[in-house]
Amino acid sequence: MKHEISPMYQTDFITDYALNWLDESIKGEDKPFFLYLPYHAAHYPLQARPKDIEKYKGKYKKGWDELRKERFNKMQKIGIIPKDVKLSPPENDLNRKGKPFVPEYKEYYPWDDLTEEKKDSLDLEMAVYAAIIDRMDQNIGRVLKKLEDENKLENTLILFLVDNGSCLFFKNQITDVQPGPANSYWSLRTSWANLGNTPYRQYKQAGHEGGSHTPFIAYWPNKIKPNTITNQPAHVVDIAPTFLDVLDMEYPETIHGYNTEPLHGSSLLPIFEGKQREEPDYFISGVKNMRMFRSGDYKIVQLNGGQWELYNIIKDPTEVNNLASTLPEKVEELESKFSTTPLGYTDRKKRKN
Repeated sequence: MKHEISPMYQTDFITDYALNWLDESIKGEDKPFFLYLPYHAAHYPLQARPKDIEKYKGKYKKGWDELRKERFNKMQKIGIIPKDVKLSPPENDLNRKGKPFVPEYKEYYPWDDLTEEKKDSLDLEMAVYAAIIDRMDQNIGRVLKKLEDENKLENTLILFLVDNGSCLFFKNQITDVQPGPANSYWSLRTSWANLGNTPYRQYKQAGHEGGSHTPFIAYWPNKIKPNTITNQPAHVVDIAPTFLDVLDMEYPETIHGYNTEPLHGSSLLPIFEGKQREEPDYFISGVKNMRMFRSGDYKIVQLNGGQWELYNIIKDPTEVNNLASTLPEKVEELESKFSTTPLGYTDRKKRKN
């Protein structure tokens, strides 16, 4: 399939493909359809169309410190986070696995300590990142317009989510080209990722909320009340049970003679309907040696294979107060529960070996 907007840009091209697929799938049909649209944005490299970048140049000259405070205040004002939540202090990326360790990209530093020339460069870096997201928003709009034109929008459940917190890596392999064009290859740094994860701690791969607490938006006209926010936690494993529930379908025990794997998660339909869902017994996120395990009001987090940290995730969602030393019995309880899960059992076997 040829790209429809030149020069080719991945986010546009993926949408071109999706719109062609919808043309083939829903024209004259009155049956359910499923479209999975996995945009690469926003990730790296930091490449965007020039006209999108121009919209954001200069908007980040305030710097990550001031902008993070502004975002935090706005989030509290519009009800995304409660009024009594504290803004976590900025910190370095504590994940010791990702190499090379380049201090400028792995460590936080105050914006006011930088030269004007450096601030200009960093403003451009974040402007390109914003342009990537802007282009994704434009393309989501193209899909929604298509559904509207085909009279499908009012009867379509749309879910938007990301798989982890803000992504920071040192991938700047072409240091003599500024971020933006196709021949550049930059990535986001810790301090900008810290802004993106407001108000939480840490980043992609970590078990802290900055790595595991991500946006989830559900849109379903006449089913989900507009402009509502829920604090009920959910996990990506809940999506499949939700689709089955919406379609009133049973999960098969076998497919083509093969036994199916047990279905994890539970339906989100009660939450969509404004009800209280029975909370799952536990949630797991992160990667090996950077795990988190949450059950009830408490959560344990491991950094670089070290000792478990403990947080009351209801009272302290930004993980400012580590309770591991004062509540060791709670750490032991959650670690014991974690070790009985399939993932925990696998991790334990690997550690023993």
